[in-house]
Amino acid sequence: MSARRALVERFYASFDAADVDAARECFAPGEADAALATWREFTERVKGAAPDARLQVVSAIEEGDRIAVEGTLTGTFTAPMRTPKGEAPPSGNAFSLAFADVFTTAEGRIVRHTVYFDQVEFLTQLGLLPG
Repeated sequence: MSARRALVERFYASFDAADVDAARECFAPGEADAALATWREFTERVKGAAPDARLQVVSAIEEGDRIAVEGTLTGTFTAPMRTPKGEAPPSGNAFSLAFADVFTTAEGRIVRHTVYFDQVEFLTQLGLLPG
């Protein structure tokens, strides 16, 4: 496993453990604050509503200072989820959501993280939108 892949795996393990402080160690100094504010909100929202949520790497491609990951977010919606419009009641639905992450790294740390996922698909799987 490459050093970049190991870094991504550590970053995902921090989500699995709901440990945002561990995620901070994956980011380059100065880059962590803005990225971690978003990551903290995502982690708290998803792990609060689906404590069993996990991120899994399906495949990864590396080139230069970047690594692109195809992954899956899995879990079960068992607790209320905070949303911009209030709290959404749990549906008990299991979910398996495909996502793509693109990381740019320097000196063994993340300097940029971009996430792509289908929000409508996620909300549908959670039972918050009609299927």
